[in-house]
Amino acid sequence: LQLGFGALFSSSADKTIRRYDVRGEHAETLSWDAHNHSITCMACAERLELLCSGAEDGRICLWKVGADAATCSGTFTIRPAHHHASNLAIYALAVDPVSGDVLFSGGADYRVHMVDLRARTMLHTLCGHTSTVRALCFTPDTNLLCSSGGDFNLSVWSLGGSPQRRTTRDTPHSVD
Repeated sequence: LQLGFGALFSSSADKTIRRYDVRGEHAETLSWDAHNHSITCMACAERLELLCSGAEDGRICLWKVGADAATCSGTFTIRPAHHHASNLAIYALAVDPVSGDVLFSGGADYRVHMVDLRARTMLHTLCGHTSTVRALCFTPDTNLLCSSGGDFNLSVWSLGGSPQRRTTRDTPHSVD
């Protein structure tokens, strides 16, 4: 689920994105076929009026969402540096809340990738996880990016200048 543009967006393994009105009846107002593989994450770049979606095939699509239709305005494919697969799943997306034009993606290649949404180019790759990156978010003060994954690490990235990383490790435990 993703909130943005005064609406709620949902996506799933059915490869579609649906938009719902958050005011009034909460009715579905738009639906479109978005990917060829399961959609695993979304993020809104509201300043650029883009909805970003990531999928299991390593593709990120950038959507201009209008009143009656959504148009793909660009795609990226995250290709692993050293891996047998040609593309690896994207599991997390976040947009830099300060600039509003840098997209961060995390996934099965154990890395966090930074993409300039205006220039449509890869900016930087953050390395350090030893398993799939499953979640990304920014701290409320917007200066720090947090990433976590299957390695049970929480990495906190300072993005000013060259990115710097601090890591905490928590051992997995069961919840009763």
